[in-house]
Amino acid sequence: EVKNRVAQVTQAAQVDFRLEIGETTESVTVVAAGAELLSTSTAEVAGTIGTKLVEDLPLNGRNFFDLATTLPHVSLQNIAPTASFAGFSMNAVLGSNPSSPLFRSSGIFAAGNRDSATNVSIDGVNVQSSVYRQTTPQTPPSAIQEMKIHVSSMNAEFGNGVAAVNVITRSGTNRFHGEVYEYLRNEELDASSFFNNLAGRRKNPFRQNQFGGALGGPLISNKLFFFGAYEGLRVRQSTLSIVTVPPNDIRQGDFSQFRPAGPNNTFLPTPTIYNPYRYDPVTGLREPFPGNRIPLGATALCSPRPTCVDPVTLKFLENYVLTPNTVIDGIPRYIGDARQRIDSDQGVLRMDWAKSEADRIYGRYSKTVAPTINQPVESLAGLSQNASDQSAVVHWTRILSTNTVNDFMVGYARPKWLYGKDLNAANASAAIGLLNTSQLAGGPSFGGTGYSMNSTLSFLLDGTDNLYQVGDDITHIRGRHNLKFGFQTIERRFYYQNQSNDKGYFNFTPVFTSACPDGNTACAAARNALGLANGGNAFATFLLGTPLNGLFQLNNAAYRGHKRYYGVYAQDSWRVTSKLTLNYGLRYEYWSPWLVPRHNVASFDEVNGNILYVLQNPLDYLNPATDFGKDAPLNSNIPPEGHRTRKLNLAPRIGLAYSVTGSTVFRAGYGIYYD
Repeated sequence: EVKNRVAQVTQAAQVDFRLEIGETTESVTVVAAGAELLSTSTAEVAGTIGTKLVEDLPLNGRNFFDLATTLPHVSLQNIAPTASFAGFSMNAVLGSNPSSPLFRSSGIFAAGNRDSATNVSIDGVNVQSSVYRQTTPQTPPSAIQEMKIHVSSMNAEFGNGVAAVNVITRSGTNRFHGEVYEYLRNEELDASSFFNNLAGRRKNPFRQNQFGGALGGPLISNKLFFFGAYEGLRVRQSTLSIVTVPPNDIRQGDFSQFRPAGPNNTFLPTPTIYNPYRYDPVTGLREPFPGNRIPLGATALCSPRPTCVDPVTLKFLENYVLTPNTVIDGIPRYIGDARQRIDSDQGVLRMDWAKSEADRIYGRYSKTVAPTINQPVESLAGLSQNASDQSAVVHWTRILSTNTVNDFMVGYARPKWLYGKDLNAANASAAIGLLNTSQLAGGPSFGGTGYSMNSTLSFLLDGTDNLYQVGDDITHIRGRHNLKFGFQTIERRFYYQNQSNDKGYFNFTPVFTSACPDGNTACAAARNALGLANGGNAFATFLLGTPLNGLFQLNNAAYRGHKRYYGVYAQDSWRVTSKLTLNYGLRYEYWSPWLVPRHNVASFDEVNGNILYVLQNPLDYLNPATDFGKDAPLNSNIPPEGHRTRKLNLAPRIGLAYSVTGSTVFRAGYGIYYD
């Protein structure tokens, strides 16, 4: 009889004991408690976080990745604010640095490798997005049986990365067990900020509620079991925000008393605002606006235009740009609350069927819906980070003989990730009459004015994966050898909508309201002769609607790509002596290149510097007659994927573990890993 020996996930279990002859009325009991803390059968550097640690460790946000900090050579993504865009992109609401009230990791850095180099699986199913291989945690700690992190020197069994995170969910048993919980945090014990006190404002509200429960037990005793868990997270947070907005007088076109802010709390002289539509035909020297005021209504000053101000920029200014509500250091500003919101729900349901003494089948389904929004004081400047991930798996484990076990797996995952502009904002571009922009939410960005102009984020990244997975592992024990063979296949289908500057970006400078156009030497000479300052102001140029430059992009062809992964391995763990164990194996991996059905991909000729298009006509991906590129003629000298990937990806693994003493193990390992 062996007691207190824990069989951990992906661990080659080994218990050394000695049998002694006893009387028929006696039994020999070997207690192996603690043996699992020191693995003597593998060279890999890894650690297992068992049920007790999962239950007992306090986790702010209850993210299972935070458990990884208990292991050596592992760091979370918030090790630095810009260490990982994947980590930052999962935290649109609360930032990505250690001082944030709540940081949601989407991966780990293992042994100095990138976070995208770690293969993350739940019950053997890869759940990572194709964008940055980030993972939305979709398993609450109450549903985790244990988690193992393979940091380095992994056996040939593991691939699709240089490190691995394996999460195993809980199952039901013959006894009912469950829990109910809620964690609450609010601002009552927080200190108020300096600027709140300066403005005589209340403390910023903060509400964080995390609640849920889990229940497992038998449906049919000894045969059919269930386990389910749910967890919700609600965060309502506001932070003090101060933005510099246009003063009321210049919003009306009146620059007569305007003095722009200078360095060290100083103010510069009032700039003269010149009319670009009235000028000396000989020198090009412009006339100043009468009284240094730009009229907002109908006027002949800017003929042939009926008005001097542009109707589009004026309408945006009047409807979307904040007016000042306070003055700080002599500068009109707007002070208010920026609001952040998280509404996350995640659930897990698992069924286990003990079909016979030789067969056990279980299925598990998980889903996470986590819309979040960071809403600044300006209505169009919001940032969204929405995840809606799903995964499912069925495992069939069969004991083929007393020394052979087979495990077959079929899985599916649908990681969805959205990061970018607030899609619930108004379509300001359409409202102000800015034509030919996208139908998405938001408005144009007006830069260079020196003020916060309620700019919409320029980008929207919206990626959805469908991952179809099949795998099989067979374990055979023969004497001192623990043999294992297996394969894994992943079909990855990726849809990616990517917009950037789809509402337009316009940059303003003082050049169109200055005394002279740039590069006009005759005008500059005339101005100098009269002793005039060059004048001009970027916000005045904004009122006229005369940007120096702009940028507009409209992507009507969302990316769709297909890709496959194949992994096959064979390995052996050989117990050479009671102290020495050798691990050796070989893995083969292949990633096909992305196949884009619309063929809107290209390669690069490194010899001649030319772009090589797969399509004979690169614009056929927009042509309905060719089914948007699917049936278009292709260039025969370029593969349909645009490139080829290496096929001979052999990954040998070898290592040893030598038990020097009962408490000391020497390890050494070598391997080739593909990321």
